[in-house]
Amino acid sequence: MDLPDELAHKISEASILPDLTPDIDFTLTTTKKGNLKVKETQVRHHSEKAKQWAWKYLYKARRQYLKGNQDWVEPLGRALHYIQDYTVGKNKTVLRFFKVKSWDVHNTIENSISKCAIPRGEILRASKIPVSANVLKAELSKSTLKENADAAMAEATYLTALALRGVLEPTKPEGLEENFRKSLKRHLTIVGLPLFGTVISYIFGRTDCSVALLLLSVLGHYLDYNFHQWDLERRWFYK
Repeated sequence: MDLPDELAHKISEASILPDLTPDIDFTLTTTKKGNLKVKETQVRHHSEKAKQWAWKYLYKARRQYLKGNQDWVEPLGRALHYIQDYTVGKNKTVLRFFKVKSWDVHNTIENSISKCAIPRGEILRASKIPVSANVLKAELSKSTLKENADAAMAEATYLTALALRGVLEPTKPEGLEENFRKSLKRHLTIVGLPLFGTVISYIFGRTDCSVALLLLSVLGHYLDYNFHQWDLERRWFYK
């Protein structure tokens, strides 16, 4: 897709923000004494976490774009930074089968990418895909580190083009509204029946049953993959 020069420049400027103001990830760890501790670490741009943060920012950019909030450029730029950084591998193969981390390999690839020609074929490939929220998320999820500059450039170009289309010009899945309503109805049954049982069990003093049914309701919510897929699409296309 063609972007106005001014907008392309703003997105490009926003894409360097993770280097200027790094994102911080919070993890819960256990000390030697068994106490819980919150650990703060900078998000590594070449780890699996990078893909998670890329998706987080793509979702934020899309929601802000839908609402007419002009701040959508920053999260989109940050997402593109993680997408492009992640494609640069840091592994080298030894003894034909084994791979070990090598920052020399990573730096060589990163320095060589600027010399690569833009793979127009990857932009064309991205333009032919109907990009909905779940398609974009799946393509991002299955991306892998590349061990040479040409492959990294191709992957970064494809995912960048896909991300831009997914945020600015996504393709609405056919039957979105109807499928969401069906999935919501099913989801409310999956979650609601055990929840109703929880209340009844608690009233009759069966605490053990109420706890088990509550857990079943929670599991039902998180494992209802079909509902979460359609719910994501709904949030992707409606304010």
